[in-house]
Amino acid sequence: MRLPKGFKLDQNRNRNTHILKLLKYIHGLEPAGRVWNLHLHKGLTELKYKLLKVYPCLYYQQGIILTVYIDDCSILVSKGKTSMENAIKELAIKFE
Repeated sequence: MRLPKGFKLDQNRNRNTHILKLLKYIHGLEPAGRVWNLHLHKGLTELKYKLLKVYPCLYYQQGIILTVYIDDCSILVSKGKTSMENAIKELAIKFE
C-alpha cells in the first residue's frame, strides 16, 4: 500500500521507501472474510449457539438453526415466529 497523497513525512524520509501498516482488515482484502467469520463464531458461541461438527457452517440453539457462508448469515430457521423474532433481535444487538 502506498502512502496517500497529502500524507506528510519528516524532511529526512523518502516517500518511496516507506509503507503503511494496516491496523485492521479492510473489507475486500483476502483475509477480511476469515476475520469476520472468526468474529461471528465468537459472538454466536457467546450467545450459546453450538457449531455442528459434521457441517461447520451450521449453528444451532434450542430450536433455532443458523447457516453461515464465509462471512454471511444466510438462513435462519426456527420452530415458531416468536423464537425467530427473538433470535433476530439478539443477533442484531450482538453484531450492531
